[in-house]
Amino acid sequence: WGMEIIDFLSDHPSARFAPEEFVGLLSKLQPRLYSVASSLRAYPDQVHFIVDVVRYESNGRLRKGVCSSFLAERADDVPVPVFPTVAKHFHLPADPDTPIIMIGPGTGVAPFRAYLQERKAIGAKGKNWLFFGAQHERCD
Repeated sequence: WGMEIIDFLSDHPSARFAPEEFVGLLSKLQPRLYSVASSLRAYPDQVHFIVDVVRYESNGRLRKGVCSSFLAERADDVPVPVFPTVAKHFHLPADPDTPIIMIGPGTGVAPFRAYLQERKAIGAKGKNWLFFGAQHERCD
């Protein structure tokens, strides 16, 4: 995990910045990418996400992931802006009777949950295998 400004200032108490210098040193917050975890056929009026809230300790302080915490703290009926994109080369086979193997090695199961819902909704006959793991063994 990266160092936060407060950690840097604690480690370097002699550091001094003019406000405009300080702002100039800050990086823009990068977008967080999440996969949709629901099928439009199964849930035509909803979009589901699976989010694991990031929590960790650094320099004696409990830290939380910026976006995962933001999402977890929202009520179910509070709108959250999203900017969707389409993964053109990541889709189910055209023939619903084709068996599929889904592997999520610590990257999440969201799209695979959507795939399983989709296949159920269209009555796909192909078998489904899902293998997944977490980044840390204790979470598997």
